[in-house]
Amino acid sequence: MEMRMLRWMGGITQLGRICNQDIRQLWDVLGKQLRGRAKQRWLDTLHADLKLAKIHPDQVHDRAI
Repeated sequence: MEMRMLRWMGGITQLGRICNQDIRQLWDVLGKQLRGRAKQRWLDTLHADLKLAKIHPDQVHDRAI
């Protein structure tokens, strides 16, 4: 059992010489997750400011408000 685990960690399974990369693609294994929170975009900041000012996005073009 330990030898199988070592072979698996080495990157190749003994049964049929299938690479781990092929197995990952077959099972749709996700890649590593990025650290920290997502970067804030300008449009996200704009929408947050509009929400704070209680202005609907449709009213932005009317400067009389």
